[in-house]
This record gives sequence, C-alpha cells and structure tokens, in this order.
Amino acid sequence: MHPHLRPRLAAAGLTALLPLTLASIAAPARAQGSSGTLDPQAQLAEKRARRADLAVQINLLEANDVQLQAEADRLARVAEENERLAKSADEQLGVINEQLVALEGEVAEARQAVDQQQRRSTDRAVNAYMHPGEERLDAVLAARDYDQAHKRRTLLGEVAHFDQEVLKSREQAQAALEAKQQELDGTRLKAAQVEASANADRAAAVASRDAKAEVQAALESRIKDFKAEAEDLAASEGNLMALINSRTSKPGQLLPGDEGDGSETSTTTAAPTTSTTAAPTTTATTAPPTTAGPTVPGQPTTTTTRPPTTTTTKAPTPTTTAPAPTTTRPAMPGLRLQWPLSGVLTSGFGPRWGSFHRGIDISCSIGTPIHAAAAGVAYLGEDPGGFGHYVIIDHGNGVVTVYGHQSAQAVGDGQRVAAGTVIGYSGNTGHSTGPHLHFEVRIGGVAVDPMSYLP
Repeated sequence: MHPHLRPRLAAAGLTALLPLTLASIAAPARAQGSSGTLDPQAQLAEKRARRADLAVQINLLEANDVQLQAEADRLARVAEENERLAKSADEQLGVINEQLVALEGEVAEARQAVDQQQRRSTDRAVNAYMHPGEERLDAVLAARDYDQAHKRRTLLGEVAHFDQEVLKSREQAQAALEAKQQELDGTRLKAAQVEASANADRAAAVASRDAKAEVQAALESRIKDFKAEAEDLAASEGNLMALINSRTSKPGQLLPGDEGDGSETSTTTAAPTTSTTAAPTTTATTAPPTTAGPTVPGQPTTTTTRPPTTTTTKAPTPTTTAPAPTTTRPAMPGLRLQWPLSGVLTSGFGPRWGSFHRGIDISCSIGTPIHAAAAGVAYLGEDPGGFGHYVIIDHGNGVVTVYGHQSAQAVGDGQRVAAGTVIGYSGNTGHSTGPHLHFEVRIGGVAVDPMSYLP
C-alpha cells in the first residue's frame, strides 16, 4: 500500500471510535419519566373534592344547633384525616429520601465506570492513530512467509476483538448510567410530589381546624343566646300560664259558641272560667257544747258552757306554674296542625344545654306572615322580657298554640280565627336570639313537641 494512504486509514480507525466517545461525553442526563406523575385531571378533581370537604357546608345563620354540632364534628374528622395523611406522607418521604441517597451513590459509581471506559476508548483511538502500521492489512501482506502472515492476521483479529470489547463496555456503562440517572430523577420527582402532598395535607388540616373553630364559635354563641333566652322565657312562664288558665278551655270543654252543635271536633266551653274560689266562709256552731261540773250531795248541779268555735276555709291560691313539659306524645290522635310559617327549624323541642325548650324556633325574616295552625279563638299577650308580642290560640279541649316574638299582631283579642288566618308577623321582640317564631303546643297546660302534630 502506498505510504501516503496510511494516515487516511489510521484516521478512519480513529474516526470510528471518536463519535461514540464524543456521544458519551455529550450525552445529557435524562430527567424525564412517567413514573410517579399524576394525571392532571385526577389532580384537579382531587383538589376540588378536598376544597369541598374543607369548606363549611352549612349556613351558620340558618342551621339548627344539631346541624352545627354535626358540622363541627365532621370538620374535626376531616382535620384528623388530613393530619393522618400528612404524617403518612412524611413517613413515605423519609423512605424516599433514603432511596435517593442510595441512588445518588449508584449514579456516581456508574458515572465513574463511564469515565473509565471513556478513557479506554480514547487511549485506543490515540494508539491506533499513532501506530497505524501495526493494525493494517498491508502488514499481513508484507509478511516474509505464511507463518508470519498468520501471526500478523491473528494479531489483527485480536486487536479488532479488543476494539469491539472496548466499544461494547463503554456503551454498556453509558446505558447503565442513563438508567440509574433516570431512576434517580424519577425518585426525585416522586419525593417532590410526596412532599407537596404532605404540605397540602398539613394546610388542609389547618384549614379544617379553622373552619371547625368558626362553626364551634357559632355554636357556642347560639348556646349562650339560647340559655339567656330560655331563662327569660322560663321567668315569663307565669304570665303565659296565667293567660292560658284564665281564658282558654280545659280538656273536654268546647270553644265559645260551639255548644250544642253536635260537632265532635269542637271541644271548648262557651265562656272561659277562672281557677279562683269563693271568699272564705265562717261557720258558727248551732249549739255550743256544755260541760257538767262535779255532783256534790245536797248541792245544786252546775253546767259550764264553752264559747262557740268557728271554722275558716281558705280558698286555694290560683296557680301560674306550668306543668312539667313532656316528650311523650299525649293521647290526641285527632289533632292535626299546619305549619304557622315557612322557614328553617333552628331549635327543636326538648332538653338543650341544661334548659328545656318548650317549643320550636323557626328562623325567618322580620315581617313574615304567621298563620293560625288550626281554627280557634285568639288571645293577645305582651311580655317585653320574654315572648314579646305574642298570640295564643285556644283550639278547644285544652289544646293551645303559642306564637312568640312577633313584630306585630294582626288579630283582635278574643277573635275567632280559621286555620291559616294571618294572626301576626314574625319579629324579634322580647328576649330573642334573632328574628324567628317561637311556636308551642300545649295540651292541658303541658308543653308537648309540636313536631308530633305537624305534617
């Protein structure tokens, strides 16, 4: 072979090695990967669901006390769950960080292996360029005999095999480095996601705790106001009972004007009765008792008469004490009432925080028309410290309904009303926690649960 061709052949060998060498040097680390990546739509749906859980899901002004307590309990459970998730994410993040440390060491080792194979490839390329005659085919052709040619050919094969092994080792080292780098990058991404999830869980726990505090504050304010109102209503109970006892029917009595009409549903008397009795009477004895003295022989007998005695009968004192309310429905199977107005039930009948609520509270705006729950005779009441402006309706047979805290009364005292008649307008008079109607049902003076007779 012509001498001036040698540099070209050597350069060709070097050229075969250099692209792989340069590629290994310039190969960027791969940080992309689908492992650990969440679907954006799933992330959005999850965020929306979590925001819905964290928000107060009731109207604090319209919710009743049971609903407020239930909402406070729900938010407490949401906070506990978010705190549990945050703790779990922190634990998972600790494991992932340990994996990151190990992977970073493995990546460093893989990079060292790539560097080592790169140096081998570079050394081999430089050697081929500097000593081209040892590895060219013309060296075999220039052999003196067959043995020398065979040895040179064998040497060329070994050199070629070595070159292939160098290239293959470098490629394997590079592939291993890329795989470890991809695993490391994926683990880093997962760690970032878990850390973000832990932070979101902690923020959600704080938000739900804040929301619970808001609901709890509303509940405590409601309790405070309710207790104050209940105390004033209890203090006003005597006035209400005096009106009921003096002007309404008793069990078994008909309403005024219903006598003799043959109706089985009319159950009140023609005229209200009072519970006072006649004045005390004094009764004198018709014959005062006598006592005979001792008999002495020969002496007249003497008789001593005692002063007459009187007996005084005291009239019973009229009572204004309400009978104890009952949660047991009295035997009134035919009693049917209609709702006095449309609103939100904010407080039910029965025990409430150490007090007993003798009716139900229906929240509504001031001026909402109040309708008679059934036909009867209306009587007006005033109690600035308790029920405010209120109306009671006698339905006969000892059944009375009470409508408290009215802004204005719309019927006359003693006026007969039909079911559904507007008898007044809702308000905030007396001791009231806010605009609402306090509605009671009493049977024989005993407060019973209105819900037992409403549709």
